[in-house]
Amino acid sequence: MLQIFSVGIHFDKHPVFLAALLILVWLFTVWVYRHTVPPVASWKRTVLKVLRILALAVVILLLWKPVLSVFVEESDIPILAVLIDDSASMGLVTGDSIRSDDVRAIFESPVWLDVESRFDVRYYAFADSVWVVSGGARDSLAFAYTGTDISGAWQRVPLFTVGIGDSTPAKDAMIVQTITNDIVYAGDVVPLDVRVRGVGIRGEGSVLRLSGPDGENLGTQSIRWKDNFTEETLSFSFTPAEAGTWKYQVSLDPLSDELTASNNRKSFYIKVLESKVSVLVLAGSPSFDLEFLTKSLHENPRITYTLRTQKVQGGYYEGSFPPAGDLDDFDLIILHHYPSSATSMGDLQAVSGAAKRNDCPVLFLMGSEVSLRKLDVITDVIPVRTMRYSGQTVEVSCVGASSHVIFEDDDGQPWIQWDGLPPLWTKPNIFVQKDGSQVIAAGYLQTVGDAFPAIVLRKAGWLKTMAVVPWGLWRWGFQLSQEHSGTLDAFLDRSIRYLVTREEDKLLRITTSKPIYQGGETVRLSAQVYSEGYEPVDGAEVEVLVTAGDETVRLVLDGEGNGRYSGDLSAWTEGEYNYEGTAKRGGMLGEDRGKFTVEAFNIEFLNTAMNPLLLRTVAAQSGGSFCTPETFPELAEYLQFPSRARSVSWEVPIWNRAWLLWIFVGLLSLEWLIRKRSGML
Repeated sequence: MLQIFSVGIHFDKHPVFLAALLILVWLFTVWVYRHTVPPVASWKRTVLKVLRILALAVVILLLWKPVLSVFVEESDIPILAVLIDDSASMGLVTGDSIRSDDVRAIFESPVWLDVESRFDVRYYAFADSVWVVSGGARDSLAFAYTGTDISGAWQRVPLFTVGIGDSTPAKDAMIVQTITNDIVYAGDVVPLDVRVRGVGIRGEGSVLRLSGPDGENLGTQSIRWKDNFTEETLSFSFTPAEAGTWKYQVSLDPLSDELTASNNRKSFYIKVLESKVSVLVLAGSPSFDLEFLTKSLHENPRITYTLRTQKVQGGYYEGSFPPAGDLDDFDLIILHHYPSSATSMGDLQAVSGAAKRNDCPVLFLMGSEVSLRKLDVITDVIPVRTMRYSGQTVEVSCVGASSHVIFEDDDGQPWIQWDGLPPLWTKPNIFVQKDGSQVIAAGYLQTVGDAFPAIVLRKAGWLKTMAVVPWGLWRWGFQLSQEHSGTLDAFLDRSIRYLVTREEDKLLRITTSKPIYQGGETVRLSAQVYSEGYEPVDGAEVEVLVTAGDETVRLVLDGEGNGRYSGDLSAWTEGEYNYEGTAKRGGMLGEDRGKFTVEAFNIEFLNTAMNPLLLRTVAAQSGGSFCTPETFPELAEYLQFPSRARSVSWEVPIWNRAWLLWIFVGLLSLEWLIRKRSGML
């Protein structure tokens, strides 16, 4: 409702002077028009007097700067915010009714219709966050989301809470947690611990089952629930036979009259790798640096290695050089300060042949005792070539030169801290990168600012090669500070993973934030796009098609810079989802595919009883009150709030309006026209 209290005009000078001046203008005009030449009719003199007085009055008003002032009072009906729990637990059955139906029944009752007539009612839904129910469309509530964040909905105003459901825990068995290894090797025995909970089912029994990727039964465990609230941990073991990413599921057989079976199943993924990576290490000589390398390989559960260390007089300390047949069985060859002057040409030709014949990746670690002349024999399987020979050894600091998966953790975030790493050694200007190589780290001499290739990668077909030009990597393994501890182990591990895993070399990689989502959770897809030179690509169109059942949804990911893209998806059903993505910029850059699962299990189902103590506490602390559906009419009567009144005032300057100038000009023009037509001077 709108009420205008007052409207007035104010001047920046005292209005008494304005009135006096207007009187003088009137007297002056009357005196001027007492006689005219030639004489005109009295009515015409009166019209001319009025026009002159009005014109001069306009000028005077402009000089006094009049301002129009308006004072208004607005009266609004009170606003009532209604916060509705839209989480999955509201869809459960309590007694003879569904909780969500109880909520709708309240909103359809005459009591609530009366409340809506007295208030400006605004509806909000909340689960793990709060959002507006658009247009008050309560029918759009899904009652399927995860979480119940009351604190996020509480904005320090009086809260009147309505408890829906039974405060007595209902009969229910559930799987709370699964604990196992995320990455295992084919043929290894994998342990699995499953934590289960039973509520209100004392004395009854249940069966827990473990199912494999194809639904095959991998084991069962029987449970006897001892009390009305029981938690137990049951153990399984299984042996994956094939490499890949596989989904497993544990499930509890449903009980009669159980509250819900949605929390009786829980899935998990494990990544099964081929048998451990087999590495051949050829060392030019025993050294402190070699000790750190073999220690890191020995402690890496993904790796088994064979070591051959060159003797000065020829041959190897650990035994003979592997024959050609055995060379073909290795997944990676590491040349550590190798070849030396004692290395035979036959051994070098065997290394080069095995790398090219089997696309076996090669990691070359330069050292002071490397024979550059013999290194030229195998230059076709390393990403650098000798430019000149030098006997000078200097210190060098390494700095990342480009983004690469070697320097990123499993979440795609940079892990290496270049600042503070101790310097290594090198012989400057002895190597240059080959065409098609990528420098991912540069070296800077301590005395000269010029950069040179420090860590270089190259991919020719399926053959990957890598060279670390500086030596003394043991210094990176001697770090005690938290930000640098484990640098050497992580660098070697991720370098080996990159070299032996073709999947990580894809130009487009699309992943989800996790493999399994609960019902109602938002699925986040992320992508990384690289060029053929493995440089991040911005400005690409990354499109993902997500399919579940008979429905397919198209999602275009948004660019985030540095070759990264992301997008969110709302899952529409439970089960397994498959996605296929492409990246284009002009032409096709890459393709990728994957899968994720949306399961019925929801954290909301771990505690399904209505919590009257919490609701009473929230209401009391905010100045409101608590009720149930049965006592809701009493609460509606309590909702009595006065209308809100607020005053508004504003000022509108008049003196600077253009239309006043046009009135002044119009009045003078009309006066001049009458005088002219009357022949007056």
